[in-house]
Amino acid sequence: MKHRKRPEINTVPDIVQHYELMIQSEVVPYLEQTQFEEIIEYYEKEQLFEEANRSIDLAIERFPYQVGFLLSKSSILLAQGKIEAAEKLIDQAAVFAPTEWEVGFRRAEIMAMRTQFHQAIALLDKLIDEHKEADFGMLYLLKGMVYQELADFRSMFNSLKLSLEADPTNETALHLFWLSVEICQEHEESIEFHLWLIDQEPYSALAWSNLGHAYSCLKIWSKAAEAFEYAYIIDKEFEFAYRDCAIALTNMKEYKRALDCLDESAQYFSPDKEVLEQIGICHIELGNFEEARIALLDGLSLDANSNQLHFLLGRLHLRQGNFHKALMYLKRSLQFNDPSFEYYRELARVYAMISEPEQADYYYEEACVYAPDNLDLHLEFADFKGKNFGEKEALNYLKSVKNNFPDSAITYCAIGIMLNLKSRKKGLSILANALNKDFKEHTTLLKYFPKLEEDEEVNAIIASYRPLA
Repeated sequence: MKHRKRPEINTVPDIVQHYELMIQSEVVPYLEQTQFEEIIEYYEKEQLFEEANRSIDLAIERFPYQVGFLLSKSSILLAQGKIEAAEKLIDQAAVFAPTEWEVGFRRAEIMAMRTQFHQAIALLDKLIDEHKEADFGMLYLLKGMVYQELADFRSMFNSLKLSLEADPTNETALHLFWLSVEICQEHEESIEFHLWLIDQEPYSALAWSNLGHAYSCLKIWSKAAEAFEYAYIIDKEFEFAYRDCAIALTNMKEYKRALDCLDESAQYFSPDKEVLEQIGICHIELGNFEEARIALLDGLSLDANSNQLHFLLGRLHLRQGNFHKALMYLKRSLQFNDPSFEYYRELARVYAMISEPEQADYYYEEACVYAPDNLDLHLEFADFKGKNFGEKEALNYLKSVKNNFPDSAITYCAIGIMLNLKSRKKGLSILANALNKDFKEHTTLLKYFPKLEEDEEVNAIIASYRPLA
């Protein structure tokens, strides 16, 4: 989280400097309404809330009938949870300006804080219909927040979209809008909308970040990396933009660029456990084993109970051919909360490499318990069974999980195993039948057994069953 520093004196407006000198001299400031407004606006913009509160109190003393000051004070009281005190000020403001839209807005805020959600929405709709001069960004933002409380996320999404159409710079709306995108899984619409937002406000780092997340969810990694890079170029202290950019680059196997991105972030932030994990992953993939080891051990110094760090150290030692240490770290990765199926699978692979098939079989079985819907994993397990315990064991295993997947997918996986082992003739025959029943699904066979793309006999059979255009 970034903490806003108090600005340097030469960036402070003259009226604010003059006001602060009077306060320091214990002189009661005698200022005009517009001067107080400028001072309050400055403090709120700089998030100097104590100073803002004090200046509002002085403004109310000087101008007790000025509605804007009363509403500003009520907003601060609501932020502090002082609902009754805020309501008194709103009632007072309503006496002087009963038709002011912001009076109704504050009343809607109070309704929401009292969990009177439907009443709040009805009032907000009335304000939107009747006050064309109102700040629709604020009105729709509050409406979206109320819908969030009601768990009506589709309405939340629509309201926040309208809020941002009215005010593309509102960071609260941008944060909440992304939450609604995630819940509603509207990533494609989110991309289109954020591109429009960026056309309106090209220097919105948060809009670029949201765009990057939408691309990431669709695994469009190159565009995700580009969006995150724009985000941290705009805001050099946008910590998570660096991380997210590095993750996108890692998924592109652009490990050197990912490290460059994380190195740039180190100018502003000390690396935490997650960053050190990412650094370790990149160095492992680049073959920089000593640099990877240092990063991962630094991570363990921050969190000795990180199963992911132990897992990565196990993978590092496996890459170096140090099976004993690889097993030690991989087993440690299972000792902490929420182990991943990948940890069990990696252990199974190591035991398979060192010719301990019984142990490998055990850890594959455990991995499949954690990921029952992962066809890649089940197929890897079946292939392992075929090579170590015979084709019958492999095919029986595939039959045991067929209820989890489409029949054609399991059939093509079984064909691949037969072609890989000793039943080539039978496998080719079943392939012909499978192609006749469901030609499109044959891509499953080539996905999981890519070497078959070079098999002339297999290609000939596929070509003979290819539908005419």
